Amino acid sequence: CLSSVVPAVVASEGGSRRRLPMEQGPEDTGDMVVTQESYELPGADQRGEGATTTTQLAEQFPQIDMPLRVDPPASLKAPERVEALSRDRQIRDSAFSPHAFSLRSSVTQRLSEPPVLGTGGGNASRGVSEARGKSKTKIDSSVAAHSQNQAPHKTAVSDYSMLAFSSQRAGKTQMEGQAYLAIAITLDNMQQYTKAIESYGKFLSVCEKMGDPVIEGLAYNCLGVDCMLMACPPSEGSQFEGVRTVTPESQATLKRAIRYHQRHLDIADDGGQFVAHTNLGLCLGLLGDNQPAAQHHQEALRVAIRLQSFSGQSIAAGNLGLLAMRQGDLGTAKACMDQHLHLVQSLKDASAETNAWTQLGHLANLEGDFAAAVTAYENASQIAEQEGEIGTLKRIICNIGVARGNAGLADHMASLGAFAAAGYGGGAAEASS
Repeated sequence: CLSSVVPAVVASEGGSRRRLPMEQGPEDTGDMVVTQESYELPGADQRGEGATTTTQLAEQFPQIDMPLRVDPPASLKAPERVEALSRDRQIRDSAFSPHAFSLRSSVTQRLSEPPVLGTGGGNASRGVSEARGKSKTKIDSSVAAHSQNQAPHKTAVSDYSMLAFSSQRAGKTQMEGQAYLAIAITLDNMQQYTKAIESYGKFLSVCEKMGDPVIEGLAYNCLGVDCMLMACPPSEGSQFEGVRTVTPESQATLKRAIRYHQRHLDIADDGGQFVAHTNLGLCLGLLGDNQPAAQHHQEALRVAIRLQSFSGQSIAAGNLGLLAMRQGDLGTAKACMDQHLHLVQSLKDASAETNAWTQLGHLANLEGDFAAAVTAYENASQIAEQEGEIGTLKRIICNIGVARGNAGLADHMASLGAFAAAGYGGGAAEASS
């Protein structure tokens, strides 16, 4: 049970109760000034001699329900990562693009066709499965297009491979490690995660020789995140949102990711512990191990509070809310998501605020409070429209229609029942006369 998770974690930190930001006390004004330091996750001084730096997140605005990456230290001179597709872009490509419309038309046509003799109606189901495969291919192709031309990446991989070989021959261990890391990140940008994992493994071997726990933790983090992306590629706007069927192959890959993230946790500084706990919680939640997943998200929240990171607190609270929602613990889910909403509002993260309002609308729908659901969805739609997130806006408008329909459904069904009863009664009276 996740009841009262956020207050319990906050109360247990440091002996006395420690309020999260925006949780007002008698002397609080509710005003917050958020600086760039609010996004950082500085680690405690737990590094060995020769360590490069503390752990920092790669994303400026990390999102809930998404694996977290560690930013390579500047000394490694790693290439830039291609920015991941936003939720809005994934929704547009998977649901509202011309290609998605043609796929829906194809499925509708196949379903309307009479079954071919001897197939048992298999042509319709085959059409649906083919469309799903094409939809996934569409998202993959959008990611590939998002990473622009592949030719420069291939050239870079060839150059870095030559650098790694020559550095190994010359005994330049640090330069060899830099080359392996550059190869792996470039392959990540090309969405070739299997090859990237191989290069990250070579980078890890070099890190172990160097004895720097920060960059060794970076290697474990990269290996774990790539395994997560292989097991569960982005789909319709979120990484793990909703009920997903996890194949045996994906389960094995997620278990492999858990091993990497656990190794990262064992050697990490405070910032790295937050990242590792969050990623472990996501992996375990997807595998259905809800209690261990909740414990890792709670630990991530404790670390974020200790580091006074508003961004970290918002991620941990939001992930706890989503986990509670999937378990059916709607009260806890609402408390956590409310806290997440307050924090992302203070951080002025409009995309995260849109998602938070949308999740609160889903919760209100599940609770049967359809008026509150409409209000939450309308708040989300206003922000999405202001930010130009057209795909997200279209989906939210659909949710508003569903909530309004649910609100009037009982009265409508009652009126239909009364009309039917009156009609049947009138007909019986005419027959008897």
